[in-house]
Amino acid sequence: MNKAEQLEESFLRIETLIEYFLTETLTRPYASCVGFGNLVNSVMDALHNRALLRFLLSADVDGFFEDLNRATLTSLTLLKGYHQGYDVEKTRANAYTALPLACALAAGSFPLARELDSLMPRELDVPEERDNFVYTRALRALATGDEQALAQAMQEAPEACRGWFRLEEKVAVLDGLMRRDEAAFNQALLAYLDSFEDLEEDEREELSPGADDLDVDALAFVQLARKRGLALKAGHRMLPPELLEPRPRVPQDGYP
Repeated sequence: MNKAEQLEESFLRIETLIEYFLTETLTRPYASCVGFGNLVNSVMDALHNRALLRFLLSADVDGFFEDLNRATLTSLTLLKGYHQGYDVEKTRANAYTALPLACALAAGSFPLARELDSLMPRELDVPEERDNFVYTRALRALATGDEQALAQAMQEAPEACRGWFRLEEKVAVLDGLMRRDEAAFNQALLAYLDSFEDLEEDEREELSPGADDLDVDALAFVQLARKRGLALKAGHRMLPPELLEPRPRVPQDGYP
């Protein structure tokens, strides 16, 4: 089976999974749904994965951005459920998961990113996640324009994220954004994207389907750079021009 066939198979499997979760397992009222947090988190991941495959398989730009927004809205549902006392484990409503925020930023949906930030916890409850916590805190600060929080997070980041594959490269991108250094940002972004070329086969297998060809974090960095007045100079196969101009239409269905 070639790669295109593998991606097509993954897409069909994800489509079936999303429909099953939305119609069968996520029962209403959500307040009495057992395992609500885990189920919603699975839907969020699946929507992110479907977004990648929609573009890679059929160049569906509208579908790509709609599913990124759906993933963000699904995460908001999870966080709101947590605050309302639904069956959501604290590890699901945490301060160190950056993917929903990256989805919102890549889609140009800064209001959704700010809403996410307002609902996410501020403190780290799992010491083992300090690296992701510090990175996510810096990303949140960039999304909301909190320069003080950004400076504090970036002061911790070199030590907290040192040695973590691709996280260290991401921190270098954020450093260029923080300093509004266009050359440093572009150089770090290119180095981050080039790191995907060095992945071993077993490392590629751990990624979401298609994530070695399209990366939401990189697209989020581009939108943050634009927000901070920095121009994208780096060209790369993982930065399709069609996805650099977001269409942040917020869908009204297809998510919990």
